Amino acid sequence: MKATLLSLLLLAIAVACHRDKNELDPLVCGVANPTENLPWLKAVIDEYKKDQDGLMKYKYVLQSTYKGSTVFVFGNCCPFCLSMILVRDCEGNRIEVKAGEGEPTTVIWKPENSTCEPTK
Repeated sequence: MKATLLSLLLLAIAVACHRDKNELDPLVCGVANPTENLPWLKAVIDEYKKDQDGLMKYKYVLQSTYKGSTVFVFGNCCPFCLSMILVRDCEGNRIEVKAGEGEPTTVIWKPENSTCEPTK
């Protein structure tokens, strides 16, 4: 009986302390909502929303971690575009990242009519 109770207690503690990998930290780059509160990031997203080229439905922004720091990944799933994925740090500086070096990502912005399913 004691072993069962101990097992249940340990299981309850493990479940209570679990944190989803895709759960965002409350503060990212010192702000609560980077898509609205980081001026350079908001400007990029606002430019995407203008949709002057008709390609907004293919664009997305991911949040990830690279070498212990928060980064933002700008990608698209455009089937006929030749494009590269762009990675920027909290200040908006471009970061050189090799494929597979980043940690799992979280989608922080994509348009309502998005055709993308960004990889996580």
